[in-house]
Amino acid sequence: MVAGTMDDRARPGPRPAVGGEGGSQAEPPFRVLVSAYACEPGRGSEPGVGWDLALEMSTCCDVTVLTRTSSKPIIDAYLEAHPDIGRARSLHFSYYDPPRWLAFWKHRQRGVQAFYYLWQVGAVFHARRLVAQGSFDVIHHVTFGRYWSPSFLALLDVPFVWGPIGGGEPSPVAFWSGLPLRELIREWARTLARSMAAIDPFVHMTARRASVVLPATPETAETLLLRGKARATVVPQVAFRHEQLRSLGTLPRPAHDGLRFLSVGRAVGWKGFHLALAAYAAADTAGTEYWLLVNGPERARLERLAARLGIADRTRFLDPLESHEDVHRLVAECDVFVHPAFHETFGTVILEAMAIGLPVICLGLGGPGLQVTPMTGFAVPATSSHDAIAGMARAMRRCASDRARIVEMGRKAQERVQGEFSWPKRRELLQGLYSEAARSVRP
Repeated sequence: MVAGTMDDRARPGPRPAVGGEGGSQAEPPFRVLVSAYACEPGRGSEPGVGWDLALEMSTCCDVTVLTRTSSKPIIDAYLEAHPDIGRARSLHFSYYDPPRWLAFWKHRQRGVQAFYYLWQVGAVFHARRLVAQGSFDVIHHVTFGRYWSPSFLALLDVPFVWGPIGGGEPSPVAFWSGLPLRELIREWARTLARSMAAIDPFVHMTARRASVVLPATPETAETLLLRGKARATVVPQVAFRHEQLRSLGTLPRPAHDGLRFLSVGRAVGWKGFHLALAAYAAADTAGTEYWLLVNGPERARLERLAARLGIADRTRFLDPLESHEDVHRLVAECDVFVHPAFHETFGTVILEAMAIGLPVICLGLGGPGLQVTPMTGFAVPATSSHDAIAGMARAMRRCASDRARIVEMGRKAQERVQGEFSWPKRRELLQGLYSEAARSVRP
């Protein structure tokens, strides 16, 4: 087994068809072509999702990852620093980027969607050559993991798995009140993107030709079902390896007086930190603090809001930390994690906090509303900003009044992550879905 870059001379040869007559007792592993526009080790969000899935599925499948050429130096450096991956896994990489002169489409966050479309168009021709030179049982598109970003690899004559994909979570207009103009424009743009997906023929094509669709939330599943895709399996985008869970679960929890609430994330409107600050002010919990590791365009506005609400002396806005590990250590110094986003497919940071042993206060919307149960925290029902603030304030008061309860909730949170969001369970599920896709009749 080899982990490394795959060129035209190093691809696996043909393999027997899966699920043939009579089956096989020693059938070779599935050969999977993973489409991951974003795929980098040591990263969160989309790059982390692409990397983790490819890495973990390579323990049981022969995985080739089609990703961007710009990620090659990062991947090569990681593989060189971790030679054990090459000895234990079957993981290969094939790289593609559009011509450099097209890079003007992508400047920071502007034009990412247009550049992604261009990458998809070229990637399908690159993938066609890979398919012609090697036998793949399944093509699995992983990133971008949002339903309004189609994958042209669905056009190839190989069973196609799409997801986990999100983005079907609506942006509730009732939560837009009080957002500054810049954030309102952002929400309008997201809503427009979801509306355009309804008439995008390539989104329809991707859903129609997929053998298996994996929505990350029920809201996305409903959106896809409305497009006529009769079968969909809800699969969260994030899972953890055993060593990750062990590392998070054994972080020291320093003793301190009082109770510390903590929020982590980008300071943008839809993350809802302005709602959490209003809830903390309304809760009026003596002997508590609210720490915020939030950085972005709205941070200064949030600081002014804390002062206006009269809680500046009990809120602490933290400077950016250098590494993911530093963030984890910060989380371990706190008691309750607050994540007030009002539309989000998933929240990796929520699960990390739960794995460390913190109960979570969130809104009962999107992915966070699925992750947090009554045993592990408070998924606050919310149909408006007023409801969200009132519900989070009640949850904060309950936490402040019963320290033993939040300790027990933190223990249950760890158990939930270990049981429901671990890679052994996810691998088993995906292997079954690959088999289902390989046996399916192509649309």
